[in-house]
Amino acid sequence: MAKIRKIKEKELVGGTSNTEVYPITHIDAVYTSDNRKLTNIVEDINNTFAKTVYISESEYDSLKLQGLLKDDVEYNIFEDEGI
Repeated sequence: MAKIRKIKEKELVGGTSNTEVYPITHIDAVYTSDNRKLTNIVEDINNTFAKTVYISESEYDSLKLQGLLKDDVEYNIFEDEGI
């Protein structure tokens, strides 16, 4: 059986207080207030970033001309700045 060990914050790297903390040893041990695992939240964030591209107007036009734009990607286009 596993044992939960309390430690003082100052025992951690950079810790300065005597506050008791419970170290998390696995990401699946962390839940939100609505009972969602941290693992699922990280996956959702990764999926969102993987489908969103920040691209300049000229880069977008170039990809469009080459037929390289992907349907499942959201392109956030920003205006090119003068050179």
